[in-house]
Amino acid sequence: MGEPFNARLQHLIKGVVITMSGLTALVSVIALITSGTSAMFAALWGGLSQIAAVLAYARVGRITHITGSQAMLSKQLVAELVKVIVSLLLAASGFAVLFALNLAATGIWLLISIIAAQIAYGVVLFSK
Repeated sequence: MGEPFNARLQHLIKGVVITMSGLTALVSVIALITSGTSAMFAALWGGLSQIAAVLAYARVGRITHITGSQAMLSKQLVAELVKVIVSLLLAASGFAVLFALNLAATGIWLLISIIAAQIAYGVVLFSK
């Protein structure tokens, strides 16, 4: 088994956050070059919303006072639920702001950034 579960979790989270940050920066630069500053900010919001969701997962997933295999599974399911809720709320708020400011056309960059961050999440998790 090697390292304890929380140490492995922290290692995975670090890799995910670094990879998501890099892809978010890349998508944001592409958005800036092709569509301007509002598209760049939309892409940044999209990527950062997913990074915040992963960090929320890490925060809930690090609870150490829960022991036993069933409790461990429950803790991870709750952490995953928190991640999904944070992700959806932040993404929805980004789209709401874009529509409120009449910048709905830049919403595609928010979506592209979210998809890129999720791809980074999957690649890092499945590569380890």
